[in-house]
Amino acid sequence: MDKTIWVIDLGKYALKVFRCNCFAGGGNCLVLEKSYLFPRWGGDRANGSGAIGRFLETVKIEIADLVAVAIPSVCATVGGGDVLYRQLTEGSLDVRQGLLGAQIGVVAVENMALNPHLKIFKDQGLKVCLALPFCLALSNLISMGYTETIVSFSEQSNVIAVLSVGLASSELVIRSADTLLVRSIPMGGECFTKALAKGFSLPMAYAEQLKCRMDVQSQYAVMGVLTKPLNDFMIEVKKIIGIFQATHKTRVNKLFLVGGGAKTLGLRECLEKSFGLKGGVAFLDTLHNLTVLNKSPFCDDPGQFAICCGLALQATGMGNSRASFLLK
Repeated sequence: MDKTIWVIDLGKYALKVFRCNCFAGGGNCLVLEKSYLFPRWGGDRANGSGAIGRFLETVKIEIADLVAVAIPSVCATVGGGDVLYRQLTEGSLDVRQGLLGAQIGVVAVENMALNPHLKIFKDQGLKVCLALPFCLALSNLISMGYTETIVSFSEQSNVIAVLSVGLASSELVIRSADTLLVRSIPMGGECFTKALAKGFSLPMAYAEQLKCRMDVQSQYAVMGVLTKPLNDFMIEVKKIIGIFQATHKTRVNKLFLVGGGAKTLGLRECLEKSFGLKGGVAFLDTLHNLTVLNKSPFCDDPGQFAICCGLALQATGMGNSRASFLLK
């Protein structure tokens, strides 16, 4: 019997939510019944309880429904605080999807980013069936063909990456025929917003608008302020992609951008120039193999729901990962 699954991206900028189910007999097609967007206002950004509270007040979740959550990854460094680790190996993935690579690496999340959210749902009598870091949710998108109509990894040369630029951190996922690489970057769109706010003595809200919208008159001034944070961000991305390409003797040939910070002015152009991907860096404005029954707010900006979609794939049994950060 089909179950309703509420899929929640617990991002630091906004709470993104899917109500979804599997499409009966539809193979890998995911049905999106409804989407919601709850910005984190004021103190909500600290722990998310306010945004979740508004969500639970707005929608009706039955006790029998399931809840799946995704939270930001953190850099898996020793002594990095109260961190929950998962060592990802080939046993963490569904080999039927062709992911036969050996050790993938370590993925980590902060317990304080996960446990308070789980408690909110538990106090409401709701069952959380899956907790996943953003990077593994994104890996489902690539592996299951949601970034393109047809994704073939029969040749080693086909290497696809997804870069999700969040508020305070970013996630980079690289997928080839036999390898999955997931990494967290300790920089996000907020670093660009802060640079503009400081450079032009603007409130953060105005700097946020300026970051993605630029008229001709302010073009050179804005790009002048963004040059340093963009270079710092590119150094982090280059480290990861550079190591991948050197280790596997192959090149990333397509990179998709998602997340609110992905449309920062100059970011796509920097990526294309740095990796020789002229025309190979694109915003993920379309999610394939997805049936949408209610258009808004998902269709206003599909890319911001990319993590939700990847999480939904695993929650409905269509993803390639078996990993979960729920303690048994």
